[in-house]
Amino acid sequence: MDDNIFTNIDFSNLNIDLDDIDWDLITNPQATASKKPKRVFSRFYLNAGANPTPVTERELINGVMRYIDEAPCSLGDKISYFRKLHERWLEQYDFFLTDFDWMSRDDETQLVYLWDYLKGKGRIAGYLRPYNTSIRYDMIITAIDVWNVQPEEKLEFIEKMKHAWQAAKSYRRSAK
Repeated sequence: MDDNIFTNIDFSNLNIDLDDIDWDLITNPQATASKKPKRVFSRFYLNAGANPTPVTERELINGVMRYIDEAPCSLGDKISYFRKLHERWLEQYDFFLTDFDWMSRDDETQLVYLWDYLKGKGRIAGYLRPYNTSIRYDMIITAIDVWNVQPEEKLEFIEKMKHAWQAAKSYRRSAK
């Protein structure tokens, strides 16, 4: 078996979605981005023909390294691109964390409600049984994180889940 998973890549025809990259910022690192960061999802790695299901972390790292090494650009351009990519990753990570700001790790009533909501939507397997509130919180976020859909669809789902919780909370208050 050929170890190079990129043997059949035609870089000239590679469709990489780079529309959202601020190339001025890459070529001039002292420049500051004036735009508010936004969510970005790029499948350039998969579009390049890489193994979409690496078995080990080492296999994933080797595939990414080969992809980078074979890219038709200078080392300086690669370094600049990865600095920018790192900044974008940090922005995305910050966004992800704020998506769940409304959830409380210590609010057992909320977490049980959200757990049941996710089970009702088929997003959590019925056999899973978290043994404390903190584990339930982590499992709720993980269930959404591993859901294989576009980020926009996840955000919409999170918003609907948030509104459902707020409605249930209001109903409980009015029923007292």
